[in-house]
Amino acid sequence: LLECNPVHLEQVTEYLHHFICPESILIGHGIGAVVEACGLQRGEDYGCIIDTSDWFAVQLSPTLCQPFSLAHIVKLLLGDDVPDHDSSKRDPLLDAQYARMLYSSYRDVPYDHPIMCQARETLYMALPKEKRLVDPALTVILSCIPEGMSAKELKKMVIPRQVTHVVDKLS
Repeated sequence: LLECNPVHLEQVTEYLHHFICPESILIGHGIGAVVEACGLQRGEDYGCIIDTSDWFAVQLSPTLCQPFSLAHIVKLLLGDDVPDHDSSKRDPLLDAQYARMLYSSYRDVPYDHPIMCQARETLYMALPKEKRLVDPALTVILSCIPEGMSAKELKKMVIPRQVTHVVDKLS
């Protein structure tokens, strides 16, 4: 629909209503934003949504969650290379198929099952360190580190167990 002619959001929503019903299960990566943009209502327009971005996000603290792109998840868990979300080579239909494949592969695995925990750990550890989120509540800023002391020694001595990240100095 969108490839042929630019259309208004209302037209897209009307088009969607031809394919979904109050019992429909909508599956996608970040699909909540699409549902919200289209003004779809649970129970009225669809039954439930399954958002693969939520399934694989890592809860770093009560206030912070590390999400992953569909390309990152697909590459690590399904072994396929998908252009990242900022690429002009993305195919929305292929994205939908990958989200459905992830759903089919993991739908019977509870969130706290070791398989899911390992999948999330794999995704998190594969992120470059500069892309990993750090909860500001768990960050200690030090003006200097005593000479000869390693960061590991410092963490043992100074920082409570729940603090996981040390920033050397603010510039």
